[in-house]
Amino acid sequence: VDPDCLYATTEPVQLDDEEGAEARAHMKVALRGFKEYVSLNRQLPDEILLTLSNLTDPSPVADFIIAHLPMIAARKQEVLEQINVPEQFKFINKVLDEEIEILKIERNIEGQVREKISRTQRNFFLQEQMRIIKKELGDEGEEDFSDVIAYRKKLRKLRMPKDVRQRAEEELEKLKGMPMMSPEATV
Repeated sequence: VDPDCLYATTEPVQLDDEEGAEARAHMKVALRGFKEYVSLNRQLPDEILLTLSNLTDPSPVADFIIAHLPMIAARKQEVLEQINVPEQFKFINKVLDEEIEILKIERNIEGQVREKISRTQRNFFLQEQMRIIKKELGDEGEEDFSDVIAYRKKLRKLRMPKDVRQRAEEELEKLKGMPMMSPEATV
């Protein structure tokens, strides 16, 4: 016996029939929840479910799921040390419910952002098409250029040298030619 080594005696934990049935019921709920969690979580590959499908006993299933949940290591260890497997699954199911809800909210937010960006891009594209069509028809109406009109009125009232006025007129024409949604036009 080496004094520098640690030795331990282990015994497998045996679930009685009643506890085993409860553990299996909780395991089924956890498996459904974990499948949904993996489908919503882009950070976990779907292949993880193949590995999980090879496990049949409740305790290894609980250990596997816990290993893939977003918890600090100390909390995972605390749950893994729990001898009562049904209690482990109760905890797992609670965490899975919370994480699934968070992932659904994240997806909803991402969808809203994507929709808003898409709508803004669509509006920009349509405005550009209208501007080009008006230009092609020779109908460059001033209704889209209220800022340009206001600046032009202010420019007429100002006294300035001819070259400065000419430069200001050129800048107004550039502004008139810019898409209304472009960053340069809104400055």
